[in-house]
Amino acid sequence: MEYLTLTEHEEKKFSKAEISAQEAEILRQRYDSYLDITYPSPATDGKWLLEPGGHIGVLPLQGSRALHIKPKGPIQNVFEMLEVIGSLPDIPEGASQVGAATDFTQQLVRMLAKRVIRRAREGLYREYISREQDLPYVRGTIDVGKHVRRPHRTKIPCRFEESKTDNELNRILAWTLYKVARSGLCSGETLRVAQAAYRSLAGRVSLNPVRPEDCVGRHYNRLNEDYRPMHGACYLLLKHMGLSHESGDQAVMPFVIDMPSVFEDYVVEMLRRQAPEGCSVQSGVIHNHEFGHFEMDAVIYEKDTGEAASVVEVKYKYHDSPSAEDLQQSIAYASALGCQKALLVYPRIPENETTARIGDTEIHTTGISLEEDLSKDVYLERSGADLST
Repeated sequence: MEYLTLTEHEEKKFSKAEISAQEAEILRQRYDSYLDITYPSPATDGKWLLEPGGHIGVLPLQGSRALHIKPKGPIQNVFEMLEVIGSLPDIPEGASQVGAATDFTQQLVRMLAKRVIRRAREGLYREYISREQDLPYVRGTIDVGKHVRRPHRTKIPCRFEESKTDNELNRILAWTLYKVARSGLCSGETLRVAQAAYRSLAGRVSLNPVRPEDCVGRHYNRLNEDYRPMHGACYLLLKHMGLSHESGDQAVMPFVIDMPSVFEDYVVEMLRRQAPEGCSVQSGVIHNHEFGHFEMDAVIYEKDTGEAASVVEVKYKYHDSPSAEDLQQSIAYASALGCQKALLVYPRIPENETTARIGDTEIHTTGISLEEDLSKDVYLERSGADLST
């Protein structure tokens, strides 16, 4: 497998020998929303100039070639964030064109396996099935009509509901893990975790073949909502293994992750988990004004009064200090809501976290480093910001 390797937000030049005209057309037609493409010219030294934006992933080109856009930090950090927000990457078309293994598939298997193990420990989802059976004792309700017709029988005809873990939601998980453990997709620690996850279901869930299509389009409730991302992972893995079987190669799953969106959702979720006492966090707040509207990443509200305590803006920019534009935007948002505090969050922790007062607005700048190992407990503790009024 041959990759054209890039890093998000970093431009790179490729010679005409490295990128054919046909591959350039694929890049232009399929992937121009993921990266900027500049054709060879004297300004580029006669080379192709590719510059990814905020998307990372593996994108098929021709034959055994693919474009690999790497994150600035470890891929494990990306999956830490996906795990927290309960999301999955997008899968572009052309999966059968990609071969060889990458860390992505291993991370996806590990994420699924850990969720299954956790759910098995907490208790697998149970479905209630209506049953009728003659019993030596009363269970549920008595089928009076049947009992009257057969008064001399020693057993009582009962109608009752029985809860079972052996249902379709759990069978999807069991079949996927069974197939993954025997597919060669993963090895080492990832394989061990996948096998442990399968064992946590064995004996409680029957092993029935499942198609990728069986994993999607389902309705969930408050008792099984956490199955939605697990079934999404099952869909990706089963579809991927099917493509691998058709191509006769251990194919890699093409994927695309919108890093700005993932980072924003992650920061907002961490805010919710670690918000100051007496505060609530609302994302995607829209404020209308005479010239249009503002859409804010998040706002922290005082629960007692319902008033805005702080505006939060998440910027997926690897800057050492906030730009004038970011500061002005935060001031405008805080002023619109009538609060005096704003928080700017970047994917890099500044050397010196700053709190600056501009006019009536106190702006705190902090970061969550995606270039180092990501800890789920760093956000508000490390920001040091008092976000309450």
